[in-house]
Amino acid sequence: MTVCNRVRGIRWLAAILASGRSWTGPCFVTLILLGGPVPALAQSPAPQARAVPGPIKSEAGPAPVTPATAAPTPERSPPPPVATPAPPAATPAPPGPERTASPNPMPSTAGPVPKEVFDEIVKFVGKRDYQGALAFLDKTMADRGKSTALLILRGRVNIDAKQLDQSLADMTRAIEFDRNSGDGYLWRARVRAFELPLTRDNVAAAEADFAEAERRAPQNAQVYYYHGRLFAATDQPDKAIGQYDLALVRDPKYADAHRSRTITHYSRGNHDAALKSANEAIASVPSEGNPYAIRGLIMLARKDSQAARTDIAKAQSLRQGFELYTALAATALSAAAVIDRNGSITQGAR
Repeated sequence: MTVCNRVRGIRWLAAILASGRSWTGPCFVTLILLGGPVPALAQSPAPQARAVPGPIKSEAGPAPVTPATAAPTPERSPPPPVATPAPPAATPAPPGPERTASPNPMPSTAGPVPKEVFDEIVKFVGKRDYQGALAFLDKTMADRGKSTALLILRGRVNIDAKQLDQSLADMTRAIEFDRNSGDGYLWRARVRAFELPLTRDNVAAAEADFAEAERRAPQNAQVYYYHGRLFAATDQPDKAIGQYDLALVRDPKYADAHRSRTITHYSRGNHDAALKSANEAIASVPSEGNPYAIRGLIMLARKDSQAARTDIAKAQSLRQGFELYTALAATALSAAAVIDRNGSITQGAR
């Protein structure tokens, strides 16, 4: 059992997360923890892979949301009505692929959706009363008039209700209501890219919607971030990183974009780029734990055990964002500590 085997297993799992693939079972964690060989990652994405934009939540937080989109903030989140507790560091139970981890829930005070309307929808969705939520939205639009944000919100409820055809119809109605807004195009692209099977037709339609959203809302960081997620899901990591870069130009504190860019670099074995990305993420969003965890893994691979301990301890203390890397980093460090006592790992300068 060697550290290099563990790091190789963790890097392989990172490649799954960055590509947006579905989690296929606990046997992968067993392989990683035992330090055994890991199978090669297939080059074609799973046809049924999904990433959920996320149940509607009233939880507030830092978010790159433009007022017109009323789109959610984070670990597909990155960001259910009740948050799943973080897994213990010593037993890294996987929460799922990176693309589902950051649903970016819509803040209750954002956008033109009246707060009292949004709060009522949150209550309905919290009880899984989707038909009640849809009926309430229909009555609201009958009384107050339609808006792009209300139509998008209706489409989001239909996502939670697994009525994807109706969700697509709602997003199309939002586009027809205001063709100058990029919000409807963005949300329709998200449904096609992360809810429907990744067929050639769905990917092409999502690409067209992202292009329209970029043309109409060129300063909306979410457009570029989710476009990058689609590139990652279709095994185009260079294009994905380029889109994450564009998102961060528009919002340097966009935690989801920082995390996804760092994970993509790390999953490809590009430790220098991953380290640079992690350092930028830590400087911009110091409350996010995952950049510390990934930097700790890189330090561990470079046999700088003291730096690895410091970073992984910091990641554990923050417990923010997508938790799988924090748990895996802690497990890898625990295994390294056993070898460290035998003199196989040496400390070095960062």
